[in-house]
Amino acid sequence: MSYRKRARNTYSMPKRTISPSTQTQFQSDFNKGYDQALEKATSLEKDGWNFSPVTLMQSKADEKMANFKSEGYDVDFIPVAEWMGEKMGIVLFREQKTKTPTPSSAPPSSAPTPTSQEEFSILDFARAEARFIKHFKNAFKRDEAGVYMDPSRTMALVLPDAKPDAALPKVARDHANDTPFPSLINGDVLKKKTKPYVQIGQKIVAVKYLRVGLSVLGNNAEAVECGSGDPFILRKNNINVLIAPAEPAPENVEFY
Repeated sequence: MSYRKRARNTYSMPKRTISPSTQTQFQSDFNKGYDQALEKATSLEKDGWNFSPVTLMQSKADEKMANFKSEGYDVDFIPVAEWMGEKMGIVLFREQKTKTPTPSSAPPSSAPTPTSQEEFSILDFARAEARFIKHFKNAFKRDEAGVYMDPSRTMALVLPDAKPDAALPKVARDHANDTPFPSLINGDVLKKKTKPYVQIGQKIVAVKYLRVGLSVLGNNAEAVECGSGDPFILRKNNINVLIAPAEPAPENVEFY
């Protein structure tokens, strides 16, 4: 089973009437610029920089960088290409080298452990986005609904700002208050599984997709089975990973 969704380009640009030759030249410039920008961004990870490999128009990038700055992070922008006079590129962010402590800051030891329903911070939000795409280098671009799909259309990442009435965000929203399984799905448990599929409740799910989901959300996450015809959902901090159930041969399945 898979979720059918039309593949989209890895960039976003305003809809304007253009000639085929202009589009072809832009695509060529974009592909070359994107490869160079991605290589540069990746090389900066050793210096503490994080990034989501999604290109943004300069105006949108400025908004995102302003948000990061408000949270106390350094930001940078790597240009990829230019469209109709406006640059597009990749946003980088990292924790500031030195931060001025505030009187209201509580000691780390006294900070409460986040619950599964709390919002990700802006940093965790971007990391979840980047981790998903890192696993699927050919992953579909985040669409206008705020959803990422893997190349096989088997799993999707639904972010908190996704449009609530779009198909997959609506599924996540409809099951937001469902009671999860008593135990969290744990990455250490999955490491011990020897078969490619596990049965959790009434659904059978590929272990490889569960592992990807946990790498995005953290080493453990809540799980919701949903009903017949709906996906299996991993969720944490208001971010959902939806996985289409499988129907493998019985000998390839073990209980979680």
